[in-house]
Amino acid sequence: MFGNADLVMRSPKLNYLGAILTVASLASLVACGGGGGSGESSSPPPTVTPPPPPPEPQDWSVSGSISVLSEAVLDGDTNNPDNPVIENDTVSTAQAAPNPSTIGGFLADGGAAEPGALGEAGDIDDYFRIQARAGQRVSMVIADSEAADLDLYLYNEDGFIEAFSAGIDDLEQVTIPADGIWTINPSVYDGASSYTLSVGADTRAQASSDIHPGQLIVRLRDESILRPHAAEQRAGDVALRVNAEWQGGGIGRERLLQLGATHLRGALPQHVAEKRQLLKPSPELQARWQTWQAAKQLSRLPEVERVETNALRSSTRVTNDAFAGLQWSHAAIGLPGAWEFTTGDTGVVVAVVDSGVITDHPDLAGQLTGGYDFVADTNSSGDGDGLDTDPSDEGPLSDEEIGNYSYHGTHVSGIVAAAGDNNVGVAGIAFGARVMPLRALSGDTGSSYDVLQAIRYAAGLDNDSGRLPDHPAQIINLSLGGSSASNSEQELIDQVTAAGTVVVAAAGNRGVDALDYPAGYDSVIAVGATDLEGRVTAYSNTGAGLDLVAPGGDGSNDRNGDGYPDAILSTGMDDGTPAYTFLSGTSMAAPAVSGVIALMQSVNPTLDAAGVTALLEQGAMTVDLGIDGYDTTHGWGLVDAQKALFAALDSMGETPQRPPRLVASTTAINLGATLDSVGIRLDNRGTSALGEISSASSSPWLSVGAVNTDANGLGQWRVNVDRTGLSEGQYEGQVRFSSPVNDVSIDVSMRVGGDGQGDVGVIYVLFYDPDTDTVAFQASTSAAQGYRFNGEVPEGNYEIWAGTDTDNDLMICDAGDACGAYKTLDEPIRVNVDRQIEGLDFSSGYQIQLRGVSQQDHGLLQPARNLRRLR
Repeated sequence: MFGNADLVMRSPKLNYLGAILTVASLASLVACGGGGGSGESSSPPPTVTPPPPPPEPQDWSVSGSISVLSEAVLDGDTNNPDNPVIENDTVSTAQAAPNPSTIGGFLADGGAAEPGALGEAGDIDDYFRIQARAGQRVSMVIADSEAADLDLYLYNEDGFIEAFSAGIDDLEQVTIPADGIWTINPSVYDGASSYTLSVGADTRAQASSDIHPGQLIVRLRDESILRPHAAEQRAGDVALRVNAEWQGGGIGRERLLQLGATHLRGALPQHVAEKRQLLKPSPELQARWQTWQAAKQLSRLPEVERVETNALRSSTRVTNDAFAGLQWSHAAIGLPGAWEFTTGDTGVVVAVVDSGVITDHPDLAGQLTGGYDFVADTNSSGDGDGLDTDPSDEGPLSDEEIGNYSYHGTHVSGIVAAAGDNNVGVAGIAFGARVMPLRALSGDTGSSYDVLQAIRYAAGLDNDSGRLPDHPAQIINLSLGGSSASNSEQELIDQVTAAGTVVVAAAGNRGVDALDYPAGYDSVIAVGATDLEGRVTAYSNTGAGLDLVAPGGDGSNDRNGDGYPDAILSTGMDDGTPAYTFLSGTSMAAPAVSGVIALMQSVNPTLDAAGVTALLEQGAMTVDLGIDGYDTTHGWGLVDAQKALFAALDSMGETPQRPPRLVASTTAINLGATLDSVGIRLDNRGTSALGEISSASSSPWLSVGAVNTDANGLGQWRVNVDRTGLSEGQYEGQVRFSSPVNDVSIDVSMRVGGDGQGDVGVIYVLFYDPDTDTVAFQASTSAAQGYRFNGEVPEGNYEIWAGTDTDNDLMICDAGDACGAYKTLDEPIRVNVDRQIEGLDFSSGYQIQLRGVSQQDHGLLQPARNLRRLR
């Protein structure tokens, strides 16, 4: 409750961020009568009947369903003895997998795994057979890259390896060369680790992995390993040529070295060396494979600090951020068209009042200005002091927070202004603008008073710091809130907006028909959340006062079939390493709007809060959804960056001119085994008329239909499939929309057969008491069964968690596991079990985080809740 009560972040890691203030009403008993006289006795004391003892706690029945991603697949031989066993250790016994799919598995060298189903023998290889089309991508997440090195191989139907990824980092990726049946082979080089495979559309999750065969970039700790005048020498088992023709670099910096003629001398593990015989006859392919094997060997020498292959680079005319292809929300709000005019101006500042920021994150360094720490309580600040000039997010404050700590302010800041076109990570919506990070939350706790001080500072008003920013923020983003209003906050925000500062706030994640505060104040721009289809999400609050919606994501779906959840990707941290995390919530929608307004103010500096509100209420910043005009579910509609930018320019008499161009909100759709239709949107990204649009489909089972369009066909459409009469299997098709100017095509995938329920293996359901950090009750089940505990759950107030344990370390929600919580993983809600309860339904699935840059590869890790289960 924003005010004298609870304050929460509107995020996938939604937790209470303030103490609950309870005022006890104390009654006093006063004796009746006077002080004697006339020999009268005083009145007798009142008789107090003690209340009956409370009833003894009892056990109750609790039930619900656990849904998993329909494309989820479990490796047939994990280390968990509770999971069923399906042999998949050879090409001939490859396990069938759908496309797209997300596969959870486990591999271990002999003796490297925890005690479990695999024993001392381990599991060297897993094989999965898929039907795929040219250009699709297979990505393998190595959950524990410090304990294991896993590689990825792709076999053709003749049994030869046609592509591979054998790096030394956290992510391995291969691209499907041609339409057909392919076998994917995760293979352990050494160690033991869980992994996650993502199979689906290529969304440019990584830059090209092509390399100069035979060349390595090496930095040494001990230079004596090289003899400068030798024509060829050995570093461990690796032969290197170091003559003047090939050697570059120098002492204390990187050296460019060429592999010698003999390359490796008996250095490879036997099971790895056997892969050499399976490589497709191709000198170039074999040379690349040997280059990577040499890099692995060199990286294990104590004299070597770092090894990299010499990657090929090429010029590009589009943003080159490595994970830009996973930022589906950019196309959904027409951002590429807006970027043709501006990516933001450094003079525009967005204040992010939140948990602070990782100031040296590679995508945020240089993007920040004028930050401050307003967490006053030294007992909970995490940095040992009170107010100071360092807005750094101090991270989790206790061991219990490790693993489910979201670095919320870092994620929100990246959505606004993560550096773009820097070959790293992601791009913010207004990456030319700047973020003022204001820390008002510490860990998962904070006070509304500290938030108010941060707002005052951002707006250039007197505050407890005793100082003012050099340049007040034009926009204040508040991805936080609660369910009750406060006169103090209302007055302050009215004052701030009246002075021209735009205040944007998240509507809240409770899925109710009422806005949280501060989003509920009249002078605040309240933002709800949409999914990849442009639908308002189930968690998003709606109601009177909602102004507009923006992409907030839905991590339980993969509607574009890229093998990744449809959540919002932005800057984060993982175990002290810069990361890129997928989160969902209205917390993610609000900074999207703040970023769009920053673009508007970059081209029209005179545009203040009143001007933005006027354009919003004219429908000039949004694409209308639902009924015509305003409604309480969508507000004025879905924010549109290009339309909003054009409105900002037009308001100052500079109407932009752009040729017409037809665009779609997505280029790929996945309907899985159960969906009959998926929504998309068509827009004209030019300023002149586009003309009438026609549609066509490639297959009889595939069709499209207009839902809410104008006379020419712009607006909302649905892509439909009809499985009647089709045999079981994977189907690929395409729909095409044509205009007099250009055409757009959308790839469509769907399956016939199956119930659409994925499989992540045995799921452990835990009733967890955060107050005592104990698990009061637990049991195992599966997604197909759901859970039903008849008279077994002790009375209490619990969070309900459900997850897997692929590596058998007796921890659910660990790296590589599936994880979920009621009501959502975004917002664990405590359930008071004091009666029989039914219908506590929620989802559990793989939650993917992209780790920081280490070479041309980018690692992936799963967030870990690390709840212990008993055996």
